Amino acid sequence: MAPSAWVATASSIAETASSGLSAGSIYSHFSSKAELFRHVAAELLEDRATSIGDAARTAGRMVTPREIFLNYASKLPIMNVPQVLLQVWAEVLNDPDLRQLMAGNLALLEQHLTELLLPWGEAKYGEEAPQRVAVEIEALLTTAQGIIVRSALLPSADVGALHQRLAPRFDAE
Repeated sequence: MAPSAWVATASSIAETASSGLSAGSIYSHFSSKAELFRHVAAELLEDRATSIGDAARTAGRMVTPREIFLNYASKLPIMNVPQVLLQVWAEVLNDPDLRQLMAGNLALLEQHLTELLLPWGEAKYGEEAPQRVAVEIEALLTTAQGIIVRSALLPSADVGALHQRLAPRFDAE
């Protein structure tokens, strides 16, 4: 498959993980691991943020931390996504280009989450909204990272039940 065909068909990290190709085969369709990572991460982040925001706007309501948690977290255990993410994170530790991309993608994710949660935070906390939303985002990201690790290390764990048990922690006070 030509690189442009691969880019056109790799619409999500789940698709990449479930493609049946080896890591080496996947990498061969991109000029570098950084290019592969950039493509998959950017598409995944944009898709999740857009779908959550669109759903809330259509329903005429604000997005809550719980909704973000359930929406993002419920997508993580699909196929081999946790295993792929752990492999990427391991590469990030040894590759300065990937580390820079990871930092950029994390900043992009935080920006998306801030845009989604700020209306909720302003309604709930007024002037304290930026600080309170930042804390919610830290909690969301840290919890999601823990779920990714747990899912990768314990693939037989009932991650859906874990999501349901943890979701109340993201209910508004």
